[in-house]
This record gives sequence, C-alpha cells and structure tokens, in this order.
Amino acid sequence: MEEQKLLQILKCILNGQQTCDCHMTPAEWVSVSRLAAQHKLLHLMGFAMKLFPAESLPEAKLLAELNRQMAVSVVISSNQMHAASQIQDTFEKQGIHNLLLKGCSTRQLYPNPDMRTMNDVDVLYNGQQDKKVHKVMEQLGFQGFQEGRKHDCYDRPPYVRVEMHRQMVAARSPYSKYYRNIWKRCILKEGCNCSYELSATDAFVYNLVHMAEHLEEGGIGIRFVMDVFMFDKCKDVDRDRLKEELETIGLWRLYENVSCLAKMWFAPDMSVADEKQLCLMQQLGDFVLSGRLFGNASDGKALAVQKDGRMGFLIKACFPGYREMCSMYTWLEKWPVLLPWAWFIRGVRSLLFRRGNVKSQFTASRNGDVNRGEQLRELYQKIGYER
Repeated sequence: MEEQKLLQILKCILNGQQTCDCHMTPAEWVSVSRLAAQHKLLHLMGFAMKLFPAESLPEAKLLAELNRQMAVSVVISSNQMHAASQIQDTFEKQGIHNLLLKGCSTRQLYPNPDMRTMNDVDVLYNGQQDKKVHKVMEQLGFQGFQEGRKHDCYDRPPYVRVEMHRQMVAARSPYSKYYRNIWKRCILKEGCNCSYELSATDAFVYNLVHMAEHLEEGGIGIRFVMDVFMFDKCKDVDRDRLKEELETIGLWRLYENVSCLAKMWFAPDMSVADEKQLCLMQQLGDFVLSGRLFGNASDGKALAVQKDGRMGFLIKACFPGYREMCSMYTWLEKWPVLLPWAWFIRGVRSLLFRRGNVKSQFTASRNGDVNRGEQLRELYQKIGYER
C-alpha cells in the first residue's frame, strides 16, 4: 500500500539514513507521490531521491517534478526565513516585543531544516502595538493586509505570507488562560531587548496545543506526527516538565498516543505489544493518513455542528464572545458596553471584504454531518482529546 511505502521513506529521511531499502515500482512512485502531495510532503520525495539507486528511481518526468518540488520548497523556505529575520531585526530596533512561532523553530529539529516547510511565517507581538506593527510591515514591503480574530495576515509576493498574532491562541480557546501571561514564559534572545524565544519544552507544548486545535477544526496530517517524533528526539526537552505542563492543560494522554504512533511509524525499532493499544494506533493512524495536512474541512464542519447544533454554530459565528471580540478590537476592553457596536462593525466588514468566509459559515451550518461528528468525538475521546 502507498501509505506504508510513504511512511517507510519518511522514516529513512527523519532518521538521517543514507539509503532506503523500500522497493518501488514506477506505478508505486506515482501513487506514493500523490499521497505525499495530499499531506504537503511532496518536496520530501525530492529529498528521498538520494536514498535510492538509479535503477529504483521514478520515471524521468516524475523524477524531474519531484526534484523541482524540492528546489521550490528550498527557495520558499529561504525567503520565509529571510523575512522572519528581517521582521525580528526591525521589530527589535522599533521596540516591538516579538516571538517567532511554530515552523520557524520546529524546522531546526529536522536533519535538514528545509525538510520542514511552513505555510506562512507566524510571529507573536504585543497586541497593544497594533498600529506600530502595521506601519513597520508596510515599510518592509508587505501588503494585502487582512484583519483576523487572533492574527492579521500580510503578504509579500511571490512567496511570503506572515501571520501576526496578537495572542498565542484564540480568545475562545480552552488554552487561552494558560497563555495569558505568555511573555513571562519567553526567553530574551541573546543580545536583544524585545526579541524572544521559547524553551524547547514550551515550544513542544505549543506544538501540541496547535495540534489539538487542528483536531477540533477537522484533523491532522502526517506532518504533525513527524513534528512530535522530532521533538521526542530533542535532548533539550525537559520530560518531567513536559508531563507537568501537558497534564495541566489536559493534553498528556493525547501526547502519549500521538507519540506512540510517531514511534511506530518512524522509530528504527518500535513495537506495541498491547493488543488494545495496537488497535487504537491503527485507528488513529488510519484517521491521520485519510486526511490532508490539516485533516478534512468536512470533518471540521461535522465537529462544530455536532458540538453546538446548527443554530448554535451560526450564532457563535455571527456573535463571538466578548474576549474574542476584544482580540479584534482592543478598545472594547475599555468600553465593554460597545460590544453590540463591535459586532455591527465586524458584520459590515465581513460582508464587504470577507464574503467567502461568511458563505462558508452558512454552508457549514447546513452541511455539517452530525453523525460523522459523533464518530470523531468517540475517536478523540479514545486518544485523549476531549473538549
């Protein structure tokens, strides 16, 4: 099966092997590459070419495409990291507190950082410095500004999109209290006054929080499991503190199960003797493999409608809670009585500039499969994610 072939190739890559014993026919190269593309891992197939002898490589056309995908990913990653460094240097000079998130740190764990692609560059900043941030981003050549609930998006063609986060997680997130005083958890980078980084342990915790949020939105793909495997190999992670923090936010069991799956897939020698655990790993593995990078959008709709009902889902979408609205309009913190006015402003802006989002919310409320949502909740409960 192409799933097992892909996992075997990824195992070789993640462990820094020089060769791969996975035998591949031309037809298998095509099907495995198709699956890799669904999970945004096609560039890794380019990296895998060095692991195979010439006679085992795919046909010329596919080989050229895989090498092209790898080259493109390297160029995009280079542009993204240059932009991240440029933003952090400028924010440091301008006195804007900042922290690079997600892929910017996770990619350093891989045998080659370019193996870990990013959809965008994620930067946390002090939410009280909104206007200053917007001005600096314009000066750096970013355009296409889009205001969001917890982050704003900036684009700099051709390759760089930046998400500027006012908060680590959305205001409605069950982890918002945990991250309320995030700057106290951060470590000032050497020689800096405003630029921060997270310890390996805190970066791992945030990675798992991010994974849990994507489970809520429809699922996770192979890359999330790869990230867990690479963090598990990181010697800088404090295992005792990791357990303490994850138990605090209710994600320890989820971590244990995803970590077990990661080891089953990618560790050189790993077997599960317990039949019940093996059955659960097969269920979880099938769920991950059947999705895409961030799972399936239809599953996200099913989960949301199952949780709140069709009308409740629409009401939440149209009228977010006070804390969530404060993340979009900071003046609400001083004038909470103006919450209805903030809802009105947001509604007008959505109709004028984000009609696609509005349409998708109504579509989700109408098409969400409640039965599918219940099935997913049962699986989530088994693997330790309950919300």
